[in-house]
Amino acid sequence: SVAVVLLFGCKDQIDQNATIETEITTEMDNTIYEMRTYYAAEGKLDDLVSRFREHTVDLFDKHGMENIAYWTRADNDNELIYILRHDSPASKDKSWQDFVNDPAWIAARDASEKNGKLIDSIKSKVLLLTDYSPDLEYPILTEDVFELRIYYTHPGKLDQLHDRFAKHTMSIFDRLDMNNVAYWSLAPEESGADHTLVYIILAIGALHADRFAHPAALHGAIIHAPAYIM
Repeated sequence: SVAVVLLFGCKDQIDQNATIETEITTEMDNTIYEMRTYYAAEGKLDDLVSRFREHTVDLFDKHGMENIAYWTRADNDNELIYILRHDSPASKDKSWQDFVNDPAWIAARDASEKNGKLIDSIKSKVLLLTDYSPDLEYPILTEDVFELRIYYTHPGKLDQLHDRFAKHTMSIFDRLDMNNVAYWSLAPEESGADHTLVYIILAIGALHADRFAHPAALHGAIIHAPAYIM
């Protein structure tokens, strides 16, 4: 398998004493996750982050989209990456339709773009939580180091990879103080769904900071305190 590794940690903490607890159950339901990457126009990332902080995240909440986490890349100045949770594919489509037509969003967008567009392009992937993914329950700590990993398997090997993680890899991570946060597959309609695993692990404190040093680091742009922020 081929792994694409991105690293990230918290910054700009809103509430240093907050303990955020979210229970994500693995029952067979229609819940989906959406991982979105925004490529900001040159010099516009701070403005984009401000628009999310001041407007967008609250409007997502208003229209039934649950904010999970937001990050910026450490090795460049034009990417914002975030994850949303939706009750179902149908609710995702309706929420986005309602959001883009909301006068409050239109006003915020137009005001923020008086000096030019903030976004050059957007990528989006729909994710499904695996049946072995743990519940999420972590405090917000600025010294935490999270790691996002994307594995691409050889043809026909994805089920074997899931089995290996469920039976072996996750427990090894725990033994090495690399806490399992969440595991996803791509939704069936996504390109690469038959050979892609996406997951996040947490190294507590600064213990693994040097070990996780990597040019593609991501830092948490804590814009809002939703149910769970990394």
